[in-house]
Amino acid sequence: QRRVMGSQFILSVMLRVLCSVRGNSMSALLSGRAANLLSHQRRHYQVSGEDTSYKGTIVEGYGPGYLEVNGVRNYSGVVTFANTYVLWKPRTIEEITTESLALIPLYNPPIEILFLGVGKKNQLVPREIHQYLLQRGIGLEVMDTVNAGATFNLLSAEGRLVAAALLLPEPNEETEVAPS
Repeated sequence: QRRVMGSQFILSVMLRVLCSVRGNSMSALLSGRAANLLSHQRRHYQVSGEDTSYKGTIVEGYGPGYLEVNGVRNYSGVVTFANTYVLWKPRTIEEITTESLALIPLYNPPIEILFLGVGKKNQLVPREIHQYLLQRGIGLEVMDTVNAGATFNLLSAEGRLVAAALLLPEPNEETEVAPS
């Protein structure tokens, strides 16, 4: 099992190096909740025993045919918000439509940026998706699912108004549904 948090751990190490070069403290660069999330990740990797108070949605890991969010394995894509997540029907980038993203503009408080995780590697999404979100004041960042989940975790912990729509990074052939 690979963990999304591994890339965030690397990010936290990079931030620490940046802070030491600039002579800043981590708290000078990050809000308290983001620093707490990074603290939680360091504890996971036994770098520190600090406690975390962040209680929001965290994309914790993935494996063949699942995404793990808040300790629960989900065998479909998910849409995550700061304090909740829902299962998401699209299984491929071709199945992502404006209708499948209709929930995003309805969320309150309004989302500023949507991180769209499009599977194992980055792919282009149709122009209509970009236009649909832009018309509603929502920025779109398209990336592979693992990085989309990690970026969501970090910015959500900082208190930013972000969401992530994540396809499974590695569909499990045993659970794939043949098109009808």
